[in-house]
Amino acid sequence: VGAITLTDGATINAGSGTITMTAPDDITLSGLSTTNATTSAVSVTSTAGGILDAGNTNVDIVANNAAARTTLSAATGIGVANGLETTIGNLVATNSGTAGNITIAETDALVIRNAAQTNAGASAGNIDITAVGAVTVEAVGTGGTGVTIDGLAASTGTITLAATGNGNSLGVAHNVTS
Repeated sequence: VGAITLTDGATINAGSGTITMTAPDDITLSGLSTTNATTSAVSVTSTAGGILDAGNTNVDIVANNAAARTTLSAATGIGVANGLETTIGNLVATNSGTAGNITIAETDALVIRNAAQTNAGASAGNIDITAVGAVTVEAVGTGGTGVTIDGLAASTGTITLAATGNGNSLGVAHNVTS
C-alpha cells in the first residue's frame, strides 16, 4: 500500500536532475519541474493506480527541453478527472488498465513519442491530448510508436489530438489507431 500525494500548489524543482516517482497506488501531481535534457528527465509510474492532477495552481510537469522525455505509466488512467497540465518536450504515456483516460493539456508544442491504452482485453479508456502549439506524432525512424488503443475488437475509446492556436499544426508521422 502506498501513494504519493502532492497538494495543489506544492512544487518539486529538481534543477537539472531527473525526477522519478513510483508507487503502487495513485500519484497526485503538482509543480514538478526540471531542466534535464535526457530521455529520463521525468518518469512517473503508478503500478496499480492512476496519475492525478492535484489542482490548477501550477503546471503539473515542466520538462521543456526538446530532448527531455516525460514518461507516464498508470493502471487506472492519467489525468482522469482533471487533465494534467504540462510544459514538456516529448511524451510517452501508457495506461495498462481496462479503464481510465489519458488526458494531457500541453501549454506549448509537443512531440508524442507514444500514447497508448495497452490492456490486451476490452479497453475502455480515451486518449485526449491538446496543445497550445504544434503537435507531432513522432515517426518510427526516430523511435515513435504512435497513438493507439490496443485490445480486443470490443474495446471502446476515442483518440483526440488537437493543436490549438493560430497557425499551429498537427503532424502525424506514425499510426493513430483506435
